[in-house]
Amino acid sequence: MAEDFKSRLRKSLMWGSARLKSLLMDLRMLSQADDPFAGLQSILDQFIQTKVMDVGQYRKFAAYLKPLNGQKNAIIFYQKEAYVIPTMYKNTFERVSTWRDQSIHEDEIKKIFSDAGTTVHFLFLTKTKSAIGDVEYRNPGEATTGEMSGDFYQAFRNLADATGGISEATANPIYGFKRALDATENFYLVYYRPANYKADGKYKDIEVKVKGGKFRVTHRAGYIDK
Repeated sequence: MAEDFKSRLRKSLMWGSARLKSLLMDLRMLSQADDPFAGLQSILDQFIQTKVMDVGQYRKFAAYLKPLNGQKNAIIFYQKEAYVIPTMYKNTFERVSTWRDQSIHEDEIKKIFSDAGTTVHFLFLTKTKSAIGDVEYRNPGEATTGEMSGDFYQAFRNLADATGGISEATANPIYGFKRALDATENFYLVYYRPANYKADGKYKDIEVKVKGGKFRVTHRAGYIDK
């Protein structure tokens, strides 16, 4: 299982790295052209496409998890991203990076994972790995760091909240992984039946309260009456 996971991850990283290196090189070459802003939008659009995550992908993930037997936990690691780009493009790059064609709303996430039977934990790694080694600049002033982490952060956090998982921002991946494992191994299992149950196919919120103010409660966000 571990070897299969590493193989899949390695292929994904190699493909993604090659694509990003190519786009970063395109930006560098464009900055040296007679009109350095002529083809900028096209390159930035390609950057954005590598960061878009639509609702369909979430549905596929939930559909894959639902029929699996036993206790199901998923841990999503996401590292804050930073790229070395020509200094002249910094403002445009960061302005475009905040725009997304497809946003994933919290209510959609709740409904999609309402009956997937899976707890998802989200670990956001705050330490960036600079891409300065991917492209070389002769003068330090030629290049700067631009961020484009996409809309994944909030979407993944919503996913963890909807399934009763934790969201952790940390520079230490080992600490974050241990927090997720602790949350996976320590929990209460509570059953209940709604007083006014109606199989109307509608989504219903779940609210859990405990006495005292020293506790932080995480739980599944809701269910669909069937």
